[in-house]
Amino acid sequence: METTSHSQSNLVKKLIWFVVILISGGGAGYYYYSTQGSQTAPKKPSPPPQSVVTAKVEERDFPVIIETSGNVISANIVDIRPQVTNIISKVHITEGQEVKAGDILFSLDDRADRANYEKAQALAEDAMRQYNRAEELVKQNFISKASADTALANANSAKSAANAAQVLLSYDTIRSPITGKAGVINVFPGSLSNLAMSCLPPQQQQPPRPSVPW
Repeated sequence: METTSHSQSNLVKKLIWFVVILISGGGAGYYYYSTQGSQTAPKKPSPPPQSVVTAKVEERDFPVIIETSGNVISANIVDIRPQVTNIISKVHITEGQEVKAGDILFSLDDRADRANYEKAQALAEDAMRQYNRAEELVKQNFISKASADTALANANSAKSAANAAQVLLSYDTIRSPITGKAGVINVFPGSLSNLAMSCLPPQQQQPPRPSVPW
């Protein structure tokens, strides 16, 4: 029994020494090859020096430029419409023509309105003559003061009617309210104009201004 135990102890010691020698040899080999590889590997070249550009700091204005798409529109636009229903007798302008404030754009058929005005004007003049005659008769005590007052009221009424007829007659001549450029003409001689129809949309006043969407 002692001989067997002694032989087993020797075997364990031999195994331990074998493992120690194996580990030592592996470490020595790893160290050798690692040092040899580091000595034979070529060194990487160092990077070249970097150039640096410097500038003097100064304060100044920096232009801001914005590029975008837009339209050119008129500074003022007037839609020309008739104030009475009538026939267009003459067009005095062309599309794109430069016009000034007060220039005649369209003429309407004014025969009926002119006849009404002349009739009202004649009645107003007659009423004024009747009043002047009544004043003379009052001075001569042929009629009462009340009759002269009635003649004066008739004269004033006739004059007002003549003024109204003159205003209606003026509506038959359409003039430019502003200075600018005429737009598209929608009517022609012989066309029937009315209050809801645009004769010249629009009339553009110069100079134009840009319209840029933001």
